[in-house]
Amino acid sequence: MTWTWIQSFCKIFKFLILYHQMMFRLMWRGKLPPDFARVMAVQGQTRRNEARCLYDLAHGALKDGVIVEIGSYRGLSTIALARGSLQGPKIPVYAIDPHECTHGHRQGEEYGPQDNIAFFEHVLFFRAAGIIRPINLLSIEAVAGWKKRVSLLQIDGNHDYEAVRADFSLWSPFVLPGGRVAFHDSSEPESGPFRVVQEALKEGKYIFQKRVNKVPVLEKQGSPIALEARARNLPTEAIEVCT
Repeated sequence: MTWTWIQSFCKIFKFLILYHQMMFRLMWRGKLPPDFARVMAVQGQTRRNEARCLYDLAHGALKDGVIVEIGSYRGLSTIALARGSLQGPKIPVYAIDPHECTHGHRQGEEYGPQDNIAFFEHVLFFRAAGIIRPINLLSIEAVAGWKKRVSLLQIDGNHDYEAVRADFSLWSPFVLPGGRVAFHDSSEPESGPFRVVQEALKEGKYIFQKRVNKVPVLEKQGSPIALEARARNLPTEAIEVCT
């Protein structure tokens, strides 16, 4: 019992040291807001400027809807969205991920319950539990009873074309005019996310806003009133990064 307690203490202590080191490096190099610096201490597959883009998108999201994320892994992007929302419209982030044993789109990647544990640890540690709403279901299951309007949709689940197309087709109708949709890992022309982004643009309901590394951002065409409302919430620095 004593040895287990010592191991747990050492693990927490090591995590705290790494967290503060990460915060210092980010603040020194990037002149980033302290609230965002917390985000990058979380383990994940989202790059620094991609996470910053999500943070800014959430900061400037329309207040009339909520934020939905499909695919949360261990919570890096989720916390980026949550911290951005807390500094902006303060709307909830619905994090949809079954966290079941699956293989990733990259060779050797495996996901499972251990990621769910890490997700909740990070959400609690970074004080984001009050605004994050975890949903441990597949997105096609979660959408079945969905009724809320969506200000920002982040798609980063199964990257197969059929899965990405289903995520976008099922959730897009809930996105408000002037709302944003971000796709992760959309860089290779043959990839599912890339193909869906191109199809969405050809359909004409969305316009291209920005690409940050592997994250293209689309905006749903809509009324000037909706666009004006988003502009009032969006800080100048966010416009520079994500529009």
